[in-house]
Amino acid sequence: MTIIHSKMEFSVVSLTSSSSSIITPWKPSI
Repeated sequence: MTIIHSKMEFSVVSLTSSSSSIITPWKPSI
């Protein structure tokens, strides 16, 4: 049952990538 969690995380990462797309491709800038 980790697929749902992964999908949720992917959604967050997608949103973060939209803002950090300049710094990182898809990973959140840490």
